[in-house]
Amino acid sequence: MAVTATATPKSPRAPGVITVYRAMDGAIHHTRCRRRMTYQGTSASGLELEFYCASCHERVVLPEIVAAVLPVASGAA
Repeated sequence: MAVTATATPKSPRAPGVITVYRAMDGAIHHTRCRRRMTYQGTSASGLELEFYCASCHERVVLPEIVAAVLPVASGAA
């Protein structure tokens, strides 16, 4: 099981998240396999949200602020 929180800078102030995206239905999906991720809970500090991809068996941890502003992918299923 891998822990991933990947961002590539598009500008100095706004990094882009490439590991997950928000689909039109509002759910968070894994970019690698395009499957819906399940919410597992929060970290001990309560500032990070944990998601799990049953297809890839990968855990993704996102800061709460990043999860709140994920852009919606218009062509995603």
